[in-house]
Amino acid sequence: MSDRLPQLLAFLAKDQNDPFIYYGLALEYRSMGNFAESEAYFRTLLTDFKDYVPAYMMFGQLLIEQNRKAEAKQILLTGIEMGRTAKETHAVSEMNALLDELDDEA
Repeated sequence: MSDRLPQLLAFLAKDQNDPFIYYGLALEYRSMGNFAESEAYFRTLLTDFKDYVPAYMMFGQLLIEQNRKAEAKQILLTGIEMGRTAKETHAVSEMNALLDELDDEA
C-alpha cells in the first residue's frame, strides 16, 4: 500500500467537498493497479464535480489502458466540452490529442 493512500483517505474523511482529494485518490489507486477503485473515484468526480476538467483526461487514459476505447472517447468528448466551457484550453488541447490518437488506431 502506498504511503499517500492513508493520508488521502484521512483528508477525505475530513472534507468530502474537495474534488482534488477524489482526484488524488483516483490517481493513487491507478498507480497501485487498483483500476476498479480508481474508476469509482473518477466516476464520483464526474458526477459530483462535473467541472473538474483534469479528471476527464486521466479517466480517459485509465479506460484506454483497460482497452475500453469507446467509453474513453465518450469521457474525453465530455471533458472537451467541459474544458471549453471552463476556458481550459490546455486541457482541451491534450484531450483532443488523445482523442486523435484513438481515432488513428481505429
